[in-house]
Amino acid sequence: MKKFLLTLLAAGAVAGASAASYESAWSTSVANALEAGNSVFNAPVAVDAQGRTIVTGAFTEDITIAGTTLSAVGTSAYIASYDVTGAAQWAVALSGSATVADVVVAADGSIYVSGTFADEVEFGTTAGDAIIKEGMKMDGAATVKQNASFIAHYDATGRILAVADFVPQPLAALTATGMYFPEDGDVYFSINHLAVVDGIVYAAARYTGETEFGGASFKATYNDPWGGAYFVDLAAAAVFTLPADLSSATTLVSAATDGNLAVEEGQYSVLSGNFAVTSEGITAVFSGNGPLVFTAANGSYTSTSAATEYAYQFLNIKDGVITANHAYKAPEAGMETTYVPSFMTVKDGTLYTVGYQSYAENYGTDDERITQQIFVYSGSAADLSSFAYAADEAKDGDVTYSAIKEGAVLPDGTIAVATLGYYNVKGEDYTKGDFAGKSRIYTVGDGLTAFTTVPEGVGMAAAGEYAAFATAVDGGFDYSLYRDTTAGIADITVDSADAPAEYFNLQGIKIARPTTGYYIVKKGTDVRTMYIK
Repeated sequence: MKKFLLTLLAAGAVAGASAASYESAWSTSVANALEAGNSVFNAPVAVDAQGRTIVTGAFTEDITIAGTTLSAVGTSAYIASYDVTGAAQWAVALSGSATVADVVVAADGSIYVSGTFADEVEFGTTAGDAIIKEGMKMDGAATVKQNASFIAHYDATGRILAVADFVPQPLAALTATGMYFPEDGDVYFSINHLAVVDGIVYAAARYTGETEFGGASFKATYNDPWGGAYFVDLAAAAVFTLPADLSSATTLVSAATDGNLAVEEGQYSVLSGNFAVTSEGITAVFSGNGPLVFTAANGSYTSTSAATEYAYQFLNIKDGVITANHAYKAPEAGMETTYVPSFMTVKDGTLYTVGYQSYAENYGTDDERITQQIFVYSGSAADLSSFAYAADEAKDGDVTYSAIKEGAVLPDGTIAVATLGYYNVKGEDYTKGDFAGKSRIYTVGDGLTAFTTVPEGVGMAAAGEYAAFATAVDGGFDYSLYRDTTAGIADITVDSADAPAEYFNLQGIKIARPTTGYYIVKKGTDVRTMYIK
């Protein structure tokens, strides 16, 4: 396999980070969740600074986690909590056609989960009543595809508190024409990223049609390619916020075509969107082709890209104002492509955006195929200047590692992403080859050599000194938690008698939750040995 390491960014990515030493805290499996021979490559995870880990997965067979039996209804999803020792605390099911896209742990220990769903889904709970939501309907019948999205809020004990449902409808203007015939999947609302900061929930979504929720209206556009004879939905995207109770929504910035397109204008739209929360507001990024309009509460900006040009548009938004913007044209501009910003983070004043894009290998020959490459943009987070770009294809035979599932800044400062592998072959049409069923962790920085025992992963998250991983296996999922053991007494620089107590074992390794035994306790400049009963 060609090793993929974005060394062009290594110096900036981990400036000031020391070499980490990781130890396995625990690992566990959820087996027989799927029929033998089947795998599902979707398992977002979350972890907090104390090592509590939230895992998700899919199941089609009845399973038992933390003493709770979860009954499958079609392809359902589950959420489970494990403590720092790996003991399962609780588990709940999202019974019905549901897929988890993202999961985060808030500062108060509560959990927010986003995803897509169809038909009727019951959001399970460890106490009180479950919540039932219904998905999109067409001609009075539930759609088969998961065209609607949800954000669910659980407390730290697994009790369901609220569910926000985003159920799209066709554009009323198109329905009124009598010449609009959408198929299942043409109209959708899909949340792809979630974050919770200071009690505010942030989300990014791509959508067609129109969706109303909590005072916010998400309305996309359409194309009229044949002069009123037929209409085509065009996708839009937005970053929005919700309060902790999920009772309303407010759009921070949206991206769409400049009105509805006519036949002579061709077809262009938004391909995807993502964001990072910063101390100044948010940095958003949207990919797409054509002159797109980016609208915030107090102003808008229109890009100048042609219909055949694919580009990234980076935007800083503060207090409803677009304060900075930067466009970066796709290297493969002019060809139909996926151009997906999968993971964003701001580290030491630098914005990093990691994603994947299509390109043609052996273009124009009999060996032509559409494959993917992983890329990273980096630049000033403050004014979106001095952007650098690095990209490469990670390949093992016909398998290309792409389709990034998750990303995280690991405890040692390394930025890592988990990828999936597949390939395309040329025939009468480009067709997706057999799914390789492989995943790999690639890093931006000094590499992840300490994680050689975790060679694969479809989910990853990090907080404090902990990093959690999920791996798709035949019939289920493996989960693991690792801990950075390099944070010792010498690393603590607080010099205050009022500082909180911090605990270390006798080898000088920091302990998040001390149990019975001897420990070194440091409080400001006071260091002493203590026996905890």
